[in-house]
Amino acid sequence: MNSLEARPSSEMHRVWWGLSAMLVTVAASVMAAPRQSAGMTGVVIASMIGALGTVLTAAALAPLNRYPRWAYRTVATIFAIVTLASPALVDTPVEWIEWVRPQIWFLPWFFLTVAGAGKTARSGICAPSAPRAGVIFVASGLIFVGLIFLATAFSRFF
Repeated sequence: MNSLEARPSSEMHRVWWGLSAMLVTVAASVMAAPRQSAGMTGVVIASMIGALGTVLTAAALAPLNRYPRWAYRTVATIFAIVTLASPALVDTPVEWIEWVRPQIWFLPWFFLTVAGAGKTARSGICAPSAPRAGVIFVASGLIFVGLIFLATAFSRFF
């Protein structure tokens, strides 16, 4: 979609709902696991909020996405599972707060950035109508998660 092209009002409402879900998710996860006093219970609650927010963002934006629904739901499920599993990937609540919590917004953001992308791509490997569009969408979601883990791992050492 050309950035100068206006979206219909109904589509913009969905974008705003998706953005709102993402922002509430980030704020609620920060409140559930405050930096100074978070225990593992707060971290688990924050990860549950992050997973729910990712699913809500994906649900709000699903009608705007032109990729196959099975692929969209698969990526939303992967992102929710990764967010739920994130407390198990760290040793302490402080590590989760320092290294994982700042990344929580990335997963819902994927759906915001990809939601309208399918309208202009009518041909090529990334076009939503391409034969392997669903597989490419899922692969891009996995790469996205991998990059987040890679960035988090590198940031621990620098």
